[in-house]
Amino acid sequence: MIYRSFDDGDKEHSLLGFGIMRMPTNEDASINFELAEKMIDTAYNAGVNYFDTAYVYHKMKSEEFLGKALAKYPRESFFIATKLPLWHVDGYDDLDVVFNRHLSSLNMDYIDYYLVHAVNKERVQRVKDMQLIDWLIQKKAQGKIRHIGFSFHDDLDCLKDMLSLYDWDFCQLQINYADWNRFNAKDMYEIATNAGVPIIVMEPVRGGMLANPAPEVASLLKEHSPDLSYANWAFRFVANLDNVKLILSGMSTIEQVEDNLATFATEQSIELTDDESKILNKAINVLDNLKSIPCTACDYCMPCPFGVHIPTCFEKYNTAQIFGKANYTEIAEENRADKCVSCEACVPLCPQHIQIPERMVEVRDYFATK
Repeated sequence: MIYRSFDDGDKEHSLLGFGIMRMPTNEDASINFELAEKMIDTAYNAGVNYFDTAYVYHKMKSEEFLGKALAKYPRESFFIATKLPLWHVDGYDDLDVVFNRHLSSLNMDYIDYYLVHAVNKERVQRVKDMQLIDWLIQKKAQGKIRHIGFSFHDDLDCLKDMLSLYDWDFCQLQINYADWNRFNAKDMYEIATNAGVPIIVMEPVRGGMLANPAPEVASLLKEHSPDLSYANWAFRFVANLDNVKLILSGMSTIEQVEDNLATFATEQSIELTDDESKILNKAINVLDNLKSIPCTACDYCMPCPFGVHIPTCFEKYNTAQIFGKANYTEIAEENRADKCVSCEACVPLCPQHIQIPERMVEVRDYFATK
């Protein structure tokens, strides 16, 4: 396993971080504890020591699951990252309430890496208005938080604003080769790097899209290295950025865990040759010109008050655009795009700033002709 440091005085962490966002689930949408725990154990025993969760993941059950799954291991042997959802906080007095719920759910005394979750313009303003930085510093002084950062979903000016508020220990950005040019990932990387803030990468495989890329991209990658997974290419792209200190993967199967462990096994296994870098640049050019909806299936927009399965509708549309076909009828009629009434309740919840009602019209019209 490859290890890195944030240069923050703490011990090294695995370059591969386990994202507890897309755990395997049962029919009732609860976490399949037995299978999910097996995935955690496999990763831990191979050297993964950074586990990223959040207050809201898996209908607010992710932290509880992770705490139970890791309870068998010494607390000092792993790092826990979790996130403060400002949309669940009405004011300063609520901060301790939410934080104590973190600790209770995890059954732990402290958080290693604590993030302000899904920062955007509105939440930057709330950080300022609530004197959140003072509260974070206080918790850090008490030993309840060891390192302070934020995850980010907005434009470049907003990122600069957030970075200016505090000498952050790290920031978590969406970076992958599909977003590199088209969605300003390169610029965000450079802004954080120039600010001297270490980067954790989220969505390195673009919500799974780069695990099954467009045919032209797939052929480029397979022609060069038939035995490598597409996800391997995506991970190596971000692993070769100097200021990327940790890469999160929201793994949902044991096969994904095993493939990722192979990718991050040694320094040699993440290297990119000059030829491979050129191939990835060609892939970026292809993806820059695809017509698709930049949904990562984070589910922040759900549930829709009118029953639309928003991420699934977008996934089917993108699949059809990229691969030429998609089984849209797998979505129940009452959950399809034509049930959208443009109420716009979902719009402010989307980290990708997708104008969801407008794109739902595209999805509806596209599949109406198929």
